[in-house]
Amino acid sequence: MTSLGASLGTALVGRVLISSLTAGLIHGIEASSAIPADVKTHATTQLSAGVPFISDTDLRAQLAKASVPAGQADAVVQANSDARLGALRDALRIVALLAVAAIFLTGLIPTGQHTDESSSTPA
Repeated sequence: MTSLGASLGTALVGRVLISSLTAGLIHGIEASSAIPADVKTHATTQLSAGVPFISDTDLRAQLAKASVPAGQADAVVQANSDARLGALRDALRIVALLAVAAIFLTGLIPTGQHTDESSSTPA
């Protein structure tokens, strides 16, 4: 049960992290005035399936490889940085919420050994 709980918890937090990162990055790109409307539309379509968790350095390298103008690249990197930070905060909030719930649920754990009174014979 411990392994199952750890696996489900990791999957849940990971899903929250990726979902929040995707939503945050799309919102950041759409809110940026440095990014043209046609690029925003294309980015929203491409990113809606999910965004990889990527560092600013790696993102800058990929944007340079794709010949993205410096102003647009800076706006995308800033949106990615903000989205990563927001996603990490959201994931940590879920972890904290689950930890608090687990603390309260530990009160349901038995403190002594269970004995079956009905099967014992009187002496």
